[in-house]
Amino acid sequence: MTARKHTTRARLLPALVAVLTACTAASSSAPPCAPAPEAPGADEWSIRLPAAPGAVAADAAGAVVTLERGEVLAFDTEGAAVWQAFVAGVGLDWPAIDDDLVVVPASTAAGAACVGLDRHTGALRWRAEAGPGAVAATALRGDTAFCAGASGTLVAVDRSTGVARWTVTFGDRVGGAVALSPRTAIAIDDATGLLAVVLAVEGRWWLGCLRVLDGADACGFDLSNGDFGADAAPSAPAVAGPGRIVVGDGSRREVLFLDVASLRARVGVPTAETFDPASIPLVAAGLVVVVDRGGGITAVDPAQERLRWRARLDQPVLDARPVVAGEAVLVTDWARSLHAFGLRDGRPRAGAAGEGVVGIASDASAAFVAAARRGATGNVLEGRKASEEAGSRPLQCAVEPGQSIRNEARP
Repeated sequence: MTARKHTTRARLLPALVAVLTACTAASSSAPPCAPAPEAPGADEWSIRLPAAPGAVAADAAGAVVTLERGEVLAFDTEGAAVWQAFVAGVGLDWPAIDDDLVVVPASTAAGAACVGLDRHTGALRWRAEAGPGAVAATALRGDTAFCAGASGTLVAVDRSTGVARWTVTFGDRVGGAVALSPRTAIAIDDATGLLAVVLAVEGRWWLGCLRVLDGADACGFDLSNGDFGADAAPSAPAVAGPGRIVVGDGSRREVLFLDVASLRARVGVPTAETFDPASIPLVAAGLVVVVDRGGGITAVDPAQERLRWRARLDQPVLDARPVVAGEAVLVTDWARSLHAFGLRDGRPRAGAAGEGVVGIASDASAAFVAAARRGATGNVLEGRKASEEAGSRPLQCAVEPGQSIRNEARP
């Protein structure tokens, strides 16, 4: 658990450094990386992990990373180890951090669950069960934590005690089989007091809304539009403004804005491909960024609901979760390579810097970013204070590839 600050040729963070400065598009004749300084300083660090990481979350205090062998580790923004906890069943599903609480999704033989840990010490606070099967998502808002199971159970618990306030089984309400994608998202709109999830219901895709207060049905949108199956899958939902949910609509192939008050769908911005229901739109810095299955990135102005810019990855994408770091948008592709694009114009920033990036996360201010990687070059967590100057290293450089990983199929 001792933090080790070191440099390796396959590090990810030089790319995160590079995205903060002026740049050019990636080139096939990229120069090799110059040796990194022997003492990079507390603003940039790299930690060897004792096992393969699954997912990472970040806040202003640092990063929390899950390991496949059932550990949860916390590090501060300078790479110092803070605490270690053991939670059976943790994997690729995203933890949630809010103030003094970390909620970690877990899947065991007993079913789906979300485990509340003290943000400062890692001590167990509570455990909330969410039905049979794998876990799908967790979220925190105000005094309530939410846990969704892939079989269609969603439970709301008191964030202090873990006592259930209400439980919804979507299958009982619709009278049929319901599935949520693992690694998806629960979108919570404070303005309307509603939450939204994407559901697969008897071969059709729906966006369902519930009241945060009591779990009562509030709205529903059919996202199938006459098309069926995984080929027309939507993305996960996100809140794009008061009373507005944004989703990548795979049936219509567009970034779609949904008005939860009027129950109307607005005209969307076209995309090239359909989506993965575990791909989560980014809403930040006056942008909505949605990544489709083909690797197309569509950035939309949420105020005017118009296209801002487009970009494209070299690989298809599953469970994309873009984040903002400084003045860049970071996203990973199917091969788990890291890509960066200008926040304002979508121009490519740095080339890929290593493979096996299973998770990236930044804090709310986009000033601290963490990346978890596993593969042939080792299991690593890397952090960077994005507000610092980048230095003089090349923007693109040759790196050692790692080992790609592949996620399980989605419903």
